[in-house]
Amino acid sequence: MAATIALKQVRDQAWKVADRSSVFYVFRMPDKRRRDLANMIQMCKPYLDGCVDSKVIAGDDYTRLSLAGTHAYVAVDNPGVTLVFSRSIEGVYTANQLNSACLSHSHNFGLMDHASQCSLRAQAMDWYRCWWRAFH
Repeated sequence: MAATIALKQVRDQAWKVADRSSVFYVFRMPDKRRRDLANMIQMCKPYLDGCVDSKVIAGDDYTRLSLAGTHAYVAVDNPGVTLVFSRSIEGVYTANQLNSACLSHSHNFGLMDHASQCSLRAQAMDWYRCWWRAFH
């Protein structure tokens, strides 16, 4: 149900499929038990395939999709996964570089709640894309 609503929102916003995209995985854990991150990403493969089939992203092969990063935290009341897609541009940054930039911008970044951190990361990615286009 949530995936259907999200897909409708993407289509309503006239999303244009980019040649290259990146994906950022946000995992909300139901408990503090340790889990294998690579396996969690692999379990999301059907979601990626669905996004390709519904033309949200151009493809999920290495020439068209890159991994922007992952984040996992405990959310007992709301477990699940969110895939955040963005249009890729040249000069891809790592998740550590993105977090470092966010910390440089807001020194309390590490103390922010998860939603605020995600919001600041999204703003940082948008600014990065703007700067990249302006200088290249």
